[in-house]
Amino acid sequence: MCGIFGVASLQPITEFGKLAIPLERLCHRGPDDSGIWWSFDKRVGFGHRRLSIIDLSPGGHQPMVSPDGRCCITYNGEVYNFQQIRKDLEKTEFRCFGGSDTEVILNAYRAWGTECIARFNGMFSFAIYDRGDDNAPSSLFLARDRAGKKPLYYSLLGESFQFASELKSLVLSNGIDSTALNYYLALGYVPGSLCLALGVNKLPPAHAARLDLNDLSLTVWRYWQLPSNRSIPCTDGEEFADQVQHLLEDAVRLRMISDVPLGTLLSGGLDSSLIVAAAVKATNKRIKTFTIGLPGSTLDESGYARCVADYFDTEHHVLEADNPSLAIVDEYAPFVDEPLADSSILPSFMVSRLTRQYVTVALGGDGGDELFGGYLDYPQALADQALLGWIPRRVLSSIAQFAANLPAGMRGRNRLSALVGGPLQQMIWGSPYFDIRLRQRLITDCLLEEVDAPERFL
Repeated sequence: MCGIFGVASLQPITEFGKLAIPLERLCHRGPDDSGIWWSFDKRVGFGHRRLSIIDLSPGGHQPMVSPDGRCCITYNGEVYNFQQIRKDLEKTEFRCFGGSDTEVILNAYRAWGTECIARFNGMFSFAIYDRGDDNAPSSLFLARDRAGKKPLYYSLLGESFQFASELKSLVLSNGIDSTALNYYLALGYVPGSLCLALGVNKLPPAHAARLDLNDLSLTVWRYWQLPSNRSIPCTDGEEFADQVQHLLEDAVRLRMISDVPLGTLLSGGLDSSLIVAAAVKATNKRIKTFTIGLPGSTLDESGYARCVADYFDTEHHVLEADNPSLAIVDEYAPFVDEPLADSSILPSFMVSRLTRQYVTVALGGDGGDELFGGYLDYPQALADQALLGWIPRRVLSSIAQFAANLPAGMRGRNRLSALVGGPLQQMIWGSPYFDIRLRQRLITDCLLEEVDAPERFL
């Protein structure tokens, strides 16, 4: 990953530390190189911390300026299909001469404008400065990948706009956003464009934005969304399985394009094991695999991982956490901007530190359960729908209201109280961290008054 930061102002910026200091807070994201760029009128500044993955030469240095000086980009991520886009650009006047995907993104914007975003297959967040001309005012173009793997925070304070990969690089006003806090207590994370810090937003996944530098007006739009579900009665399960295998192998192959050592995280479950299988098929090199072991714990999956590693003859590495300590929380805390109620981030952090000793990039199987319905929540929701779907919604609502009055922590309380939205909605709200009754006891009255329609996310 890399770290990006930028600032734009209606007036020339004379405090050049506005880039240097925030950029230093992102040094852990990019240990290989750093750069700072200012527009000719000193109203826009970009900073970049680089983790080199593709094109390790100085030709991949960022921020990167177009040959004519009109555009500049600061970018975090990878566009996996950059080689194909590079070929498409050969048909235009904006040809690429270096080997980085950064140059491809910059020239794609020069060739096709903001529509270039539809061509990118990857994980990314970036900002492109465009000086403009007689027909178009100067502007910033910002975008985030479809799944939102790469973060992008931004804020508009008075006559100044700023953005960054991490919240800690932004100048913040004091305060907590009450709506974001309400969502966090219910879901365990802060969704969408919300941010726990008052006055800050996240650019949502699959969204882009344009900042007019004449008046700092910001326009945000969605550039992609999932297609609607549709049944294909003529296709059987075997054919679907073949299509999924092809897509998975293609996705892994694209992600293995790298100029630095690469490996895979391996838990021994279906998701990560399939990634390893696809990675082995995509290369003739021996794959490095990494797992975390918890000796004596029922959560220990290292034995399954070892079986998969032996089968595919990988160079396997195990981090054995013999005496897990909460001290790991203190080590991880500086890298967390917003709270996240997911304990799996701790072993993930530990195994990531192990992998960094051997490789720069590691593939993982996160998201497989969500994509293929692998958690027990999905069949449970369908079973509940079959069992309770006939019950009128008002009856379920009464049951939910009764359950909400039961003591917190009582078994089944949260599941019953979540029935207010029906059995299928219970899949989302089946295990809320704090339902509305509990949140009303936790949040002060003044914050509750600021929350917009809390009943929408009981």
